[in-house]
Amino acid sequence: MSGKVTALLSSLLFLFLPLSPLVQGDGMSSVLWSRPHRVTTDSAWDCTPAAFQDTNGWYWMFWASNREGEWSIYYKTSPSGMDWSEPVRLSEGAGSWRPSAFQDSSGRYWVFWGMEANGNWDVYYRVLDGSCDWSDPTKVTTDPAVDETPSAFQDSSGRYWVFWTSTRDGVQEVYYRVLDGEVWSDPIRLTEKDTYIDWRPSAFQDSFGKYWVFWESGRDGDWNVYYKVRTDGEWSPPNRVPTSGASDEYPHAFQDNDDCYWLFWSVGGSTHRLYCMNRVKRWLCGVDLTPGNTPSAFQDSSGRYWVFWSADSPGGNPDIYYMIGLVI
Repeated sequence: MSGKVTALLSSLLFLFLPLSPLVQGDGMSSVLWSRPHRVTTDSAWDCTPAAFQDTNGWYWMFWASNREGEWSIYYKTSPSGMDWSEPVRLSEGAGSWRPSAFQDSSGRYWVFWGMEANGNWDVYYRVLDGSCDWSDPTKVTTDPAVDETPSAFQDSSGRYWVFWTSTRDGVQEVYYRVLDGEVWSDPIRLTEKDTYIDWRPSAFQDSFGKYWVFWESGRDGDWNVYYKVRTDGEWSPPNRVPTSGASDEYPHAFQDNDDCYWLFWSVGGSTHRLYCMNRVKRWLCGVDLTPGNTPSAFQDSSGRYWVFWSADSPGGNPDIYYMIGLVI
């Protein structure tokens, strides 16, 4: 074990339990996960987190809560990931759900979410720049169908991609649009129109320039995680991730600094449990991490892995929790 990792383990010893699960990568070191830590403590429901670290080293966490009587998007920040700011409300409306957030290459912060306004669900976004003021909410979608559960990122060419779920063709399918400069492309359907449901996408661009989109599909008679990869402007056929074969829901995926792909998801049933797996040349067996659902995960600048999720608190209401993974 390196001296750097030893120091990290010593300084964060209070975070870890002896039986924390290990994830073994293909040609990778093992990852030791901390015990769960609670971020929100309100008696209301706190769900669907979206988290990342910015270029200044600060951690940002967005989520949906009904603490003021209606579902809205809130966020907290932390310089270390240990001590968090008071919650700040970002959206207002009849209902807001499932944020997706990131910092772009110019330092601006983007947040996308699904919101019901005037009886219709659409995808909205706000941007925070150097003025310290969030822009007004802007619509990405205008169709009278239900548009929700966005996943967004900026690619290496500076374009912004947003994927979401829409019922505009009669059943939930995954769509996307691309913002190039100041012009949005027309909505494009990613998944095949059929009688089964495809929804809750998670998307990113990898270090090789490929675009990855994961989603939850009912095409096999149960919920499973599928993905497509875009290379040289063409999307691959859908591929099923070899998960447990049970009710696999709420996928979240990213690529780490060692070009390893990580997938977090929850397995449903009477209770939800959070799983993760990784891939270099192939997908490895999933590891059962903790009770919970709707994960959001990333790797920070020091190489640590973070996963946030929603789970029932001791009071019975859902709250947001996180764990930290260290390479050993």
